[in-house]
Amino acid sequence: MKKMIIYLYLFLLFISCSSVPQRDNFETDDLQIKIEIIEEKSEIGIKLICENISHKLIHIPLFYLTFNNSSRKNLRNNWFLITDKTNTCVKYYGDYFEPPVKMKKNDFQTLKPNESVEIFVEHISFNYDLEPSSEYFISYLGPLGESNKVVLIY
Repeated sequence: MKKMIIYLYLFLLFISCSSVPQRDNFETDDLQIKIEIIEEKSEIGIKLICENISHKLIHIPLFYLTFNNSSRKNLRNNWFLITDKTNTCVKYYGDYFEPPVKMKKNDFQTLKPNESVEIFVEHISFNYDLEPSSEYFISYLGPLGESNKVVLIY
């Protein structure tokens, strides 16, 4: 009887662990990253579009898709490359966070082939040292891959 309980426990453990996606389920080649500048009122934002261009189901940690929100102005990481006309990197003032060590099933965004997710990143000028009346070049350069480069005239 004790042996049967141990087998049942191991079986349940196996089933529960197999339903949680692996942390590094995707490769950067699986995603196409595009960014667009969003200007609302006097605030600059970025729309980040992540599209699954692979032929498989992928699981992206939500940590990589969470930047900030309206109640939190600081970005979580410096995953944007912003340069000026002289190709000098703009200083970043936001936070730096490490990804969580343990993740649960609901800590992932699942994307089917050709499916995409859009993320709106707010408060860019709060996190980067942008000078008024200047031109900048912005691209995403983070754990999801690299994006196109867009021009921002601030």
